Amino acid sequence: MKLNQKAMRKLTIIMLVVILWVIFALITNNFVTARNTVMLLKDSAYVGLISIGMCFVLVCGGVDISAGGIVSAVAIIGARASFIPGIPGFMVVVICAGAGLLMGLVNALLITKLHLSDFVATLASGIAYGGLAYVFAFHNQTTGIITSKGIENSSFLAIGKAIGADPMSGNPGIYPIIIAWIIISILAFIFLTKTKFGTHIYASGSNPAAAKMSGVPADKIKGICYMISGATAGIAAAFVVANQTAASSSVGAGYEFQAMTACVVGGVVLGGGKGDHINALFGSIFMTLIINGLNKFGLSVAYTYLAEGIIIIVATAYDSVLNAFLLRRQIDKNIQAVKAAHAREGGGQANE
Repeated sequence: MKLNQKAMRKLTIIMLVVILWVIFALITNNFVTARNTVMLLKDSAYVGLISIGMCFVLVCGGVDISAGGIVSAVAIIGARASFIPGIPGFMVVVICAGAGLLMGLVNALLITKLHLSDFVATLASGIAYGGLAYVFAFHNQTTGIITSKGIENSSFLAIGKAIGADPMSGNPGIYPIIIAWIIISILAFIFLTKTKFGTHIYASGSNPAAAKMSGVPADKIKGICYMISGATAGIAAAFVVANQTAASSSVGAGYEFQAMTACVVGGVVLGGGKGDHINALFGSIFMTLIINGLNKFGLSVAYTYLAEGIIIIVATAYDSVLNAFLLRRQIDKNIQAVKAAHAREGGGQANE
């Protein structure tokens, strides 16, 4: 079987997920159950949705650390929208997706029109969006202190509940966010692998200058990727709020790093041009397993950030070592092919 970096990264992340699953199944009680599996997929889907948009940005050569701020701001927007009389739940999701898309558009304009670096632009906007979350948050009329207001829109709250759950029979049902994750993953697969748009994303990430010389509108492609990232973060925010039945101004804290870690550990290379959202999907499950495992052992959130940092370093180092190994392997093959060609030419001349 032909060995290449893309296949190795997919195999590696799948093996890591399986190994972690087996370890937790052996050391914890009631891990391998239908309910726990559904809950694990639900938690993975929050990070997974954000990581899909993050994947588009990373592959095209960008970086987006504003996703957490977008989730926080859109969560408040979604909660407030749910109080509009008679508004159906799906319209709240549409509003959240639209709000996230607009925030992604702001990122795109800062980067492609004002020519700010991706890191500086999304760092600044992420902080600003986090501030908007506090501005839009519900405040106590008397004290002015931020409060958490419970959502009463049953149509919207249904989006955060499991479909078909039956506690009596032990059927955990399935959460709508898992379905949304699957559908959006399929759409992302089509866009990245079956369209000219996807080809342009990889071209822009691999070599922006060459892509522009070939007629690829690199800035436009990057801008669209940031808008997709904002939209997926907005959709995730809607499901988070519906599940929690209330909005917090800090609900998105840390999601940007979890999503980025999921992408990197899944093989989406920082710097652009390599990786896909399927790897990020397994990376999301891997990160959720890690976080749940740390929580089961009663470790504080500080260890979660420590683990994320270590995982990014290890995953990046692994990519570097693997790439060097495969490159060296290819060079050795080329050398052997040249030697064989020379030997054949020498033998032919001797026969003459």
